[in-house]
Amino acid sequence: MTLKPQLNQGLPKLFTHDFVFICLSRLAFFGSMSFLLAVFPLYVVKIGGDESDIGVVIGAFTLPIVILSPFVGRAADEWGRKGLMLAGAAIFFVAAILYNFVGSLLLLITLRIFHGSGLSMFNTASSAYVADIAPIERRGEAMGYFGMVSNLALAVAPALGVIVVNQYSFTTLFILSAFSALTALATTAVLRDKYRPPVTSTGRPHSALFQKAAIFPSLVMTSLSVTWGAVVSFFILLAMERSIHNPGYFFTAYAVVLIVSRTIAGILSDRLGREAVIIPGLAMAAFGMWTLCAADSMSMLLVVALIYGIGFGAAQPTLMAFTVDRVGDEGRGSAMGMLGASFDVGIAIGSIILGFVLQYTNFVIMFIIAGLIPLLGLIGFLFVIRKNHKTK
Repeated sequence: MTLKPQLNQGLPKLFTHDFVFICLSRLAFFGSMSFLLAVFPLYVVKIGGDESDIGVVIGAFTLPIVILSPFVGRAADEWGRKGLMLAGAAIFFVAAILYNFVGSLLLLITLRIFHGSGLSMFNTASSAYVADIAPIERRGEAMGYFGMVSNLALAVAPALGVIVVNQYSFTTLFILSAFSALTALATTAVLRDKYRPPVTSTGRPHSALFQKAAIFPSLVMTSLSVTWGAVVSFFILLAMERSIHNPGYFFTAYAVVLIVSRTIAGILSDRLGREAVIIPGLAMAAFGMWTLCAADSMSMLLVVALIYGIGFGAAQPTLMAFTVDRVGDEGRGSAMGMLGASFDVGIAIGSIILGFVLQYTNFVIMFIIAGLIPLLGLIGFLFVIRKNHKTK
């Protein structure tokens, strides 16, 4: 479905009480997670883990997201959004406190699985909540702003986490993470959950676990997130091999570009249609991977951050809006759950499968393949959109 509201019509208000507070809640929630992002591998080593254990611990966090997200989405459709958001924020608060008392890798892995379940609950339910309250004429813009605040947290919180650990301790960091989660809990509590689960004469019906209309955009989302899995897993190794100093600036530049591109892409998708943003976004994400193959200096990395950031920032939130356009009001939770799970499946593919490719080839071939995957998603998207246009 393509939305093209008339530009001369007055647009409904977007920045309502609930929209502002859900964005603040998301900022605090992702801040709680992002404070731990850069230094958590050091904590694994601190309690006796090695390099291989780091991958297991990090992977344990994403496991419940992939498994639980569709079920959380169905629960959001059957029982409402706010309760699941509160549960997710509460889990983040408890997990941050409990990290202070972990003394073994097994307990740490178990706690990471518990921690990841909180992300599944909050992220899925909050995405459905935004879709509920956003005016249809500004849905893409709303998704853009909503995604932007998590990128803002990612741009700032990891660096602050490093400073806290260096100047104070991991205990202080975990308390800071817990406080941020508590802030997310408080800002979620003031939200008004306007969604009302459908009720029939036989009671509350069961929502579908999988929304048929969300399968296609979820596959496209997977093709996009594969690139991010490749970047977070292998970019640092590429920079080290090519003697590029301070590669962390790439992520800072990428986050800044992502914040800007998400906002602009959301507005454009409302006015020009979802396809007009998703198609060039996927193409630029692919081109960003191929440009990374030739990056041998900091200036080239900044060019990659610009290209890839624009592409990813355009395609990802617009695919969310595109998915909401395709499903009914009662299926938004399930659809967002599927989309969230597909995103993490893509990251896993980018990390694991492309890791095997890198083991037997080199960075150039690996990133070329990484760029081909969103290109396949683009071709599939064009085929389905063209087919839909012909049937209308």
